[in-house]
Amino acid sequence: MSAHNTGAVPLRAGETLRLRMSAHNGQAGAGSIALDEGGEPEAPLLSGAAPQEISYAVPYDGLFGLEFRASGATPVSFEVICETSAGLTPSASPEAFVQRRAGRILADDTAQASLRRRGNKPETIDKAVKSAAVTDENGVPRQVTIMTSAQNIAAAEGGSFAGDKLDFWIEGRVSQYENRFDENGLRYDADANAGTLYLGADYLLQPRLMVGALVQLDQYRESYGALGAGTDSQGLLFGPYASLRLTPDLVFDARAAWGSSENEAALPDGTRLSFETDRQLLRGQLTGKRNLYGIQVTPSLALSVIEDRVANAEGAPEIAKNEAAVLGRLGLGSTFSYRLPLDNGDYLQPSAGLSTGWSLDQIDALAFDNAKFVNETGAKAEAGVMLGTADGVSIEASGALEGIGEEDYSAWSGRLSLTAPLN
Repeated sequence: MSAHNTGAVPLRAGETLRLRMSAHNGQAGAGSIALDEGGEPEAPLLSGAAPQEISYAVPYDGLFGLEFRASGATPVSFEVICETSAGLTPSASPEAFVQRRAGRILADDTAQASLRRRGNKPETIDKAVKSAAVTDENGVPRQVTIMTSAQNIAAAEGGSFAGDKLDFWIEGRVSQYENRFDENGLRYDADANAGTLYLGADYLLQPRLMVGALVQLDQYRESYGALGAGTDSQGLLFGPYASLRLTPDLVFDARAAWGSSENEAALPDGTRLSFETDRQLLRGQLTGKRNLYGIQVTPSLALSVIEDRVANAEGAPEIAKNEAAVLGRLGLGSTFSYRLPLDNGDYLQPSAGLSTGWSLDQIDALAFDNAKFVNETGAKAEAGVMLGTADGVSIEASGALEGIGEEDYSAWSGRLSLTAPLN
């Protein structure tokens, strides 16, 4: 009798092992294949006379070992094939979707939860309701944002709301985007869309201190056409925020939020998986604003962290419970701009910026003594120009180069946006 053990092999819940045992040249042979789940082999999954073949579904994520035994004088061959029943590539998996969604929540956060919003006093209703659109190179809108507040509407009508103390505001945003993947020679696109609605209320405890709370409703959807699959989610975040003016030119903003999401994934074989996640978000930002010889300088230091953890994986064996997407960003940078007056109240405003940051991908219960920050993308340089009119319409074109100082990473991006009041 001879025996062989593979040692520890990582397997994921939902994967299928195809176990096959055969004897050479059709001779009569015997053997067994047993699974080792923790140091000692369990009862054989397959045993007896060859040939034999069975399938085994992996029950949970972990390290497993396989023990092969052959008995008698006839040589016996063993074959093990691991299959993922869902047939999804790593980037199209539910876990990868949750990771991308967490990154988009961080990138798309609202700027309304700040005292800087209270400084805006529009003169007309058209300017009280702001809209902005980001277009692609063909002029097709990729992101549209609309926002307003009770204070803005009251100011546009020549009055005030609640003595300029209490305010209610709303911001809505819809966007379309596309991801392209290339994995093991398989190239495919992910067509996606997102929608976010913010509802907030805040109160001025004193001219330099504002406190409030907001509700964030978000929807994210990705469709992988080449794979016949997709993922859809609806989420909620709720929590307090505060904004403190430390000096006339320095504002500190802080926000915390907790919530959940409901998700559904359609797999290539027609199976639909449902799972839920628990989410929490922390954000703090220190922003300055200074005018030096006509040049506006805006330095900032910001820390943002989001955790999106699978809470209920029932009916979805491909997803491990407590699987978490944890993303964070510690950023430091500054922008510079100069406004050149034109005729009739129009203006031209060139700008430039330089920033760097450290990404966070491991954190234990948001305890920062366990956090690990790394800078893998180097510095980022940006430049742009804005053309504005006295009517409140502005067009801005900008570009950015990332990876400065890094040999293994480089990226560039461009943006064309139109901001206009609603007429």
